[in-house]
Amino acid sequence: MEPSQSDRLLAELLDKLDTAAFNLDAQQGRELLAARYALMAVIDYLRKDKAIEVRLLNPLRVLDVALHDLCQGAKPDLFFDKPKPVNGGAPTNHYRTMPRALIAVLFDVMIKGGEKNSAAKAWLVTEAKAAGLKMDIKRVEDWRETISDTSAPELMRSAFAGFLQAYMEADPGLKHTKENAKAGIVNLAQQGF
Repeated sequence: MEPSQSDRLLAELLDKLDTAAFNLDAQQGRELLAARYALMAVIDYLRKDKAIEVRLLNPLRVLDVALHDLCQGAKPDLFFDKPKPVNGGAPTNHYRTMPRALIAVLFDVMIKGGEKNSAAKAWLVTEAKAAGLKMDIKRVEDWRETISDTSAPELMRSAFAGFLQAYMEADPGLKHTKENAKAGIVNLAQQGF
């Protein structure tokens, strides 16, 4: 039995999205291109569906054009001509602070538990990939160093201190560093980081 037209179109879309996801995972400075490729695949898929009016794709096309221009080095108005903030400024990246602080704590306790820096970092990176963690943790040494610096943001320093205190209370002898680190990484991955 031959697949239907809609099955072929869906398979084509999934193949293109898989390629975009692979390129995004490769982290070779092409995240923007991977995102645009995925958007183009979705637009193409929807365009081929006869039930969808062409005008419904216009917002996606506006985004695609802006991404294209951004990939070429331009500063499209869609991204750069923002209205003045009402509440005093743009939000900071707090959503990244907590997971980075937790990873830095896991790295810190592994070192305190006797692991060498390079071995602890390599183990954490391997476990992060195995768990499907999306965030790149290769800079964990920098995060740990930044947090110990008094110029680090207060939120990051307090998150690190809180995580470290909770960890040391749970495993004061540092006998379960890898098991606890693995559980922490899996937890972050399950939360979508």
